[in-house]
Formats: sequence, structure tokens, C-alpha cells
Amino acid sequence: EGDCGGARRTSRPIFGRRQRQHFLLYPAFRPGVSSGLRITAKIPEIPPKSVMSRKNRKRKIAVVEDEEAIQRVLAEWLMLEGYEAIRITTGREAVEVIPRELPDLILLDLILPELNGFEVMIELGKNPKTRSIPIVVITNLGDEEDRRRAMALGAKNYLVKAEYDFSAIKNVINSALKGLNSQST
Repeated sequence: EGDCGGARRTSRPIFGRRQRQHFLLYPAFRPGVSSGLRITAKIPEIPPKSVMSRKNRKRKIAVVEDEEAIQRVLAEWLMLEGYEAIRITTGREAVEVIPRELPDLILLDLILPELNGFEVMIELGKNPKTRSIPIVVITNLGDEEDRRRAMALGAKNYLVKAEYDFSAIKNVINSALKGLNSQST
């Protein structure tokens, strides 16, 4: 980090976890140091989630997927598309994290450890805070019975991994979120 003349570099979040503003903070005047300069900055307060309107924040999407590579690719792609991605690996974790984070949309695999995707949908459907969150199933299960069951449990759409690409996912996400926008207005 080198000699900054007694300065220390610190990071303080301003607008969220990803965006950080860096400041050089100089110590107050000390004997033997010619500059007594102190740089300070007022960090704006971020209102709590309940105060922020949906229009003033990024849309949050939970990616519930146990395969690390697929989960990482989906999450990174969502961030590039301007969404905030929450990465969840197990069905149990989904049932615990989703009510706390309240994402705008859930991308859900059906084959998960601890609780499978169907069980996750049942548990989320019981909770008044989560029952209205749209769920898009993204899975390897291409059987028509699995598709019918997921749709009956409230899935907005059902994609088989081998049959989709990112443009299909983007269209499905936009469609699900558009439905959410029309409900909130």
C-alpha cells in the first residue's frame, strides 16, 4: 500500500454492497508532520427497505440451485442484467432465507438437497410474506407430471435446463416481474 504520508486508505459503503467509495483519511496535525489536513466525508444514510419504493431499488432475484457452476453463472448474468442476485444452495436454506430477504422473484431448481423444490414451494406457499413471490422453475426434470405439479403449486413458468438459453430466461423473468408491477399499481 506504500507510504501515503501517514494517510490510511479505508472503504465505506455508500450505495450498497457492490458500490464503494474510497477516501484517503489524513491524520490530524501531529508534531513533525507539515500537513495538518484532515479529509472527511459525510456518508448519506440509506433508508430502510420498508421506506424504499420498488422503483428506487434493484429487483432482487433468488437463485435456488445446488449446482455451483450453474448457480454462479445465473447469479453473475443476473447482476450484469441489473438485478441483485441472492444465491441459495439447499431447499432448507431457501425456506429460511427467502422470508428474510423477500426477493421479487425466485428461480428454483426442483432437485435440491434437504428439501426438494416441490417442498420449498409448499413451505413458501404457507407463509403470507412469501406466497405471492413469483417462482420460475428451472430444472432438469422434463416430465409432464413434474411440470403440472409445479404449476399447480404456483410456479409462473417451468423451464427445462437443456431447452433454455439466457434470452428465454430473460423473457420469463421480465414477464413475471411485469405481472408483479401490474399487481402493485
